This record gives sequence, C-alpha cells and structure tokens, in this order.
Amino acid sequence: MLSVDKLKQRFYADVRSPFDRFSDKAREMVSEDSIVLHGGCGADSSIGFRQAARATVGIDLDEWIARNTDLDLALMGSLCHLPLPDECIDLVAARWVLEHMSSPGLFFHEVVRVLRPGGLLLLLTTNRRHYFALAVRVTPLRIQRWFIQRVHGGNADDVFPTFYRANTVPRLRILAAEAGLTEERLVTLEGSPSILKFNPFAYLVGVAYERTVNRFELLRGVRGSILVVFRRQE
Repeated sequence: MLSVDKLKQRFYADVRSPFDRFSDKAREMVSEDSIVLHGGCGADSSIGFRQAARATVGIDLDEWIARNTDLDLALMGSLCHLPLPDECIDLVAARWVLEHMSSPGLFFHEVVRVLRPGGLLLLLTTNRRHYFALAVRVTPLRIQRWFIQRVHGGNADDVFPTFYRANTVPRLRILAAEAGLTEERLVTLEGSPSILKFNPFAYLVGVAYERTVNRFELLRGVRGSILVVFRRQE
C-alpha cells in the first residue's frame, strides 16, 4: 500500500533537508572563539552552538526561549531592536525567522550594528515565490492553524503571522547591501514536500515538483528555501 513514509524513504532517505543544511553550515562557521547570536531560536537547541562557541546568546519573543539548553544567555526581545551593545557578536544565525518580520530592514541594520567587523550573518528563510508561501499568503491564519493541528498533526501554537517582505533573492540582496553587508554565499533549496505529507498522492505531486525545480537551474527562483551568508564589511 502506498504511504508517505515509504515514499519519503524511497526518495529522501539520504537527502539533507534545508533545515539540516542550515545546521551543518552553522556548525561549520562557528569556532571556539565565537560569540554567537541565535535569533528567533525559541526552545530549539538542535545546532549545538553552546558546545562549540565561546558564548551563545538567544533572543526571541517567545517565553519558551527560557527552556533552551543551547544558550548561555536567553533574552526575550525583538530582533529588530536587539538588546545588545555595538560590535559584540561574531555570528548571527536565524532560521525560519525572516518571513515573520514586518520590518526586515530594521533587522538587517541591527545585525550590522551588533556584528564585529568581518562578522557573519547566516539565514535560512522561505522563498515567497514557492507554492507553500503562495498558499500561506492567501489563507487566513486561523485556517493555517487548523490545518497544521487537524490535518498535519502539528502544534497550532507554532504557526505565526507571515509577511514575506524580504523573501526573494533580489530583495534579500537589496536589504543586505543597504545595511552594509556583502554576500558570501547564496543558494536556493528544495527539499522533501513535508507540508504535503497528509496524503500520499499530494506528496507525490510535491516530489515531482522538487525533482523538476532541482533539475533545472532556470527554476532556482521557485525553490522553497533560501540559504544565505552575508558578511559585515571590515
């Protein structure tokens, strides 16, 4: 019998997800001398910054950050108004956060303020040109939460408002350049269609989409995620 679990095992058993590739990159970028800011991390302790860095600071609006065991210092606050002094951070990392910001330009300027010269910003964010982002933009938040809880089996409290105001490659580059950041690396990624796992046939359609957009570089602009590294100018 056709099942999503069997399809996932067949097509993605040895494939690193965008989530995993972000974590791999983050661990590659940190050193024992680094002071790291993990932005919008909540209770996520999966990267292991605390073991690798000199110190790790986390900032989030969610009180669950107090339970994050990967932080030396957990702060509640906005990433657009960082409660940190100038030039104190070596690496800022933020995963699935940028799409939720109503004023992403403020975030980029704050990142530049707190980064030391030559410091790095690592981002993983949703591409607003992907079918998932298109669906989210036309679906009321209450319906999104119902879908995640009742259909997807997830936690409705993990669904937050989205704005997608920095969520294309051109827009990211503009905001970064305006803030004084230079691009080190940028890739678009399409992983397994996990949002479609509620139905094996929908999942197969997602597999076909993934295989198509990953095969043709011309379609890189409609892949689901953007992984990018920016550097503050010296």
